[in-house]
Amino acid sequence: MNKERFLVFQNSIDDDLLEEAASYHKVKVNWLRYAALAACFCAVIAGVLAWHPWRLATYSATAAVPAMGAEKAADTAVMYDTFAAPEAPMPMPEATDSDYDVAESYEMEEAGAVPNSNDSVMSFGSSAAIPNPVRECTLDDIAAMGFDITLPEGSELIFSATIDMLAEVKFMYGGCEYLLRAMKTAQSEDISGVYDTVRKALNWSSNGTAYEIREGSEGIVLSWYSSEESAQWCLWSRDCGAEVLMKTAGEIRGEEIPVPAD
Repeated sequence: MNKERFLVFQNSIDDDLLEEAASYHKVKVNWLRYAALAACFCAVIAGVLAWHPWRLATYSATAAVPAMGAEKAADTAVMYDTFAAPEAPMPMPEATDSDYDVAESYEMEEAGAVPNSNDSVMSFGSSAAIPNPVRECTLDDIAAMGFDITLPEGSELIFSATIDMLAEVKFMYGGCEYLLRAMKTAQSEDISGVYDTVRKALNWSSNGTAYEIREGSEGIVLSWYSSEESAQWCLWSRDCGAEVLMKTAGEIRGEEIPVPAD
């Protein structure tokens, strides 16, 4: 390009364009700042994905459904339609013949018709159902065992029962509670069931009957064994003294208990 044509070209350019070109400067972009913002945004997203806040909200809302009542629960039921339903409960095992046998034994026990200890013990799995040896009965049932018991006049029968071959009668008399026991046996033995610390004891015999009276922390026990009857008897109470206890035993026997010699 020659000098004349350059001058013509230069003179044809707008003065405003020349001023704008003279004042132009390059804008620098701060990429470090944008990179830091992007890193922070990614960290926030990763934290939200790891925390699962919507699951916490779902569980807490689900736990609150039973307390909301029927109307509230119906309103919020749509919230839980998209989640998996709970697993179905495991089916119950079918009852076997041994199950019915054990259930029948329990019903018999509640009705008072408990099988004897000689009967076979019914089992369920690895555990055994042991029959209850205590059987409530009447004084007539005890009389059939060979113990004709006549309680003192004015006494109140509380209960009577048998424990295998042992007869037991509890009654109230003269404001005191008594427990009378009797059992057929070939020799004298302790059938009172009271095994406390003995503070005082006395033994004596009269007319073929051996007597024993002992006093402990649980009350007083009077025992007598009749070799003629081959029967052991005992009368226990914690509410009276030895003299009253012996008097009550005499009324039951139908004869006065001999007083031991000093």
